Amino acid sequence: MSYWNAQPPGRSPGRAAAQYVRDQKAPTGNPIAGLARDEERRLETAYLNDNGGDQRVGEIRDDLQRAMDWGVGVFRTRDGLQQVVDELDSLRTRFARARLDDHSRTFNTELVATLELEFLLDGAETIVQSALAREESRGSHARRDFPERDDERFLAHTLAHHRPGQRPQLEYRPVRITQWVPQARTY
Repeated sequence: MSYWNAQPPGRSPGRAAAQYVRDQKAPTGNPIAGLARDEERRLETAYLNDNGGDQRVGEIRDDLQRAMDWGVGVFRTRDGLQQVVDELDSLRTRFARARLDDHSRTFNTELVATLELEFLLDGAETIVQSALAREESRGSHARRDFPERDDERFLAHTLAHHRPGQRPQLEYRPVRITQWVPQARTY
């Protein structure tokens, strides 16, 4: 057999793979499509239908920024962080009463700003809860009530898990030290 008459390599496996795919049953449902429909219903119910809300998204966002700047800046204390926890609870209550003027389903920048604020509130709560739990000073996290590093307890990565209606659940994973050994700041 000459080179020109030979079967191309992979032809037989390719045909077998194509036949295998043809013999398979079609999927009965798309789980992603179901999740998308659920999220669309959530957005309509929470934001796009007139919910009679009386709170403005921009004002809540400004108040969130002020609270984080005040209590969760570089220098932190338990009392300041706890005050921000209380303020976040208040902001979440206000957020539940957010009112949107734009109820359109396309190019709705007000809806985008609302979703961003929803994520910012989750992020802020994660930061505050992590800062409260970390009773030490490390890097840009400086606790005035815990000025020293505590490598024994906190030389670890913090992981936060969110569940609806609950505070973030924190867990820790060990740090794998490779080239640079952590040291106290001396400047």
